Amino acid sequence: MKAIQSTGPTFPHRTVVIPAGYDKTVLRALPCNPEQLFVYWELPHTASPCISLTLSLFEQTTDATSEKKPVLNLPVTPETRNCYISVPVPGCSYTVTLKAAFADNNLITLTNSDTVSLPQPTPSPQTPARRVITPLRNESAPAPDKHAPVYESRETTTTLSPSSWTLQGHTPS
Repeated sequence: MKAIQSTGPTFPHRTVVIPAGYDKTVLRALPCNPEQLFVYWELPHTASPCISLTLSLFEQTTDATSEKKPVLNLPVTPETRNCYISVPVPGCSYTVTLKAAFADNNLITLTNSDTVSLPQPTPSPQTPARRVITPLRNESAPAPDKHAPVYESRETTTTLSPSSWTLQGHTPS
């Protein structure tokens, strides 16, 4: 059997170099919705093996306190590489810190994420707009049914039939 040789173009041999960014610790936090963050991390292969990793969530506030306590500590594994975090206060700004614990009881902060501002919550679509129901003032209306309920109007107590109501929009003041 004869070997078939390609007649296409040939390319010089190239060495593939791994980008320099692969040898860094990376932590990113991305907003999903007003109540959740998506967090992912990459650790360099040269790092000494750690016993555990912890993600700490810090709320970013306007007060200038020097020592902030995390609002949430979440233990994770290096193999997981990502997770969703439900935040305690929707619509706020947060920073995430990745900490590693080693066999010699040494705990170090590997990296911090940038500050992430979650979107403000929107009103629930199930919440109806505020409406005011007022009775019609029609003197020539037929006499109300004796079983019709009595409704309080702004001026007086009047017996009204529900068919004489109108629905009007109300602008909150």
